[in-house]
Parts: sequence; C-alpha cells; structure tokens
Amino acid sequence: YMLVGVLVEVVGVIASAEKEGMTVSFVATRLREKMNTLNHNTDGPISKFVLQGMLVEPDICQMLTAVNVDVVVLMDSLEMIYEDLAKQGGHMTFEKMVDLVLNGRGANFATVRDTKELLRILKSVVKTSTIEIEKKLSEEFSHVAAGLNMLREEALARDGEPSQSEIMDAIGELPGGIEDVGDLDDGEGEADDMQVEDAM
Repeated sequence: YMLVGVLVEVVGVIASAEKEGMTVSFVATRLREKMNTLNHNTDGPISKFVLQGMLVEPDICQMLTAVNVDVVVLMDSLEMIYEDLAKQGGHMTFEKMVDLVLNGRGANFATVRDTKELLRILKSVVKTSTIEIEKKLSEEFSHVAAGLNMLREEALARDGEPSQSEIMDAIGELPGGIEDVGDLDDGEGEADDMQVEDAM
C-alpha cells in the first residue's frame, strides 16, 4: 500500500507540473500573439502604458480570468512595480511580464521570496511617504512662520513702534550702515562719561 501511495503522489506531482507548463505556454502564447497584433515589440522593453493597454483588452481579460489571475489587483500593482523597476535600473521584459501575470493568480501559495519582496516594497513606500510628509510639514511651518511675522509687524505698526523691517531700512539708509549705528552708540557713551566727570 505504501508503494501505491508513493506512485499516486508521484503521478499527482507530474500531472501538476505538466498542467503548470501548459498554463505558462498558453498564457505566453496568447500574450505574444496579442502584442504582435497591436504592433508591440516583444523583444524590447514593455512600458506601463503598453501593459495597461494589454490588460484591458477583453480577450486578454477573459484569458487571464480563466487561469485565475486577479486582473484588478494586477492593474493596481503596476505603478508600484514599475517604480521599483526604475529604482533598480531595470525594465519590463516579455519574460518578466509573463512571470508577473502568472504570479497574480489567486491560488498561488506565498513563499519566503514573496514575503521578502513585499517587505522590501513596503519599506520603499514608507520611506518615500516619510520624505513627502517631512517636505509638506516644512512648507506648512514656513507658511505659519511667515504669517506670524506678518501679524507681529501689524501689531507693532498699530502700537506706533518701528517694525524690524523699518529698523533695517533705516539702518540701510545710513552712509555707513550698521557701522554708523555703532559709532553713534560710542558717541553717546562718551557723552555720558563726560557728564559723569563734570558732576564729580
């Protein structure tokens, strides 16, 4: 009975492998024929626009659905997949496209490689999002600071006190600029010293 069980298991594995090979051949053939019909080169890089156009073709959608490929999820993943390829300096080839389509089948089991790939993509997305958030926060803080400075200037103007910009403009109108302000301060200090000496 053990021998019979082993034989049944071997036959099942062989049948599954043959079925998988037939599915891969069928999908690759149909995709190649469709690309040739649409005058797309199967030997060169495949752009996201071309792949999206392929996936929305009715006959391609029916074919992929027949082999249990989730076309909607595959379409949603294209942007992230192409961004990842661009960061790695690669491009989408016909072989990668077939592998990508077949990996989109719902009946596939998740492997360690799939888990690592998912973690890598998630880290990349989180890093990109963090940079964008920091940039937006910096811009918002700059706007808030500018608004607070404007309110401060208006408050000083209402109180009749010179604002910081007016002080800087006044200093700029002096012949020597800030140096003249220092000289004036020195002169006032010397006058005060003389008054003290006279008093003594």
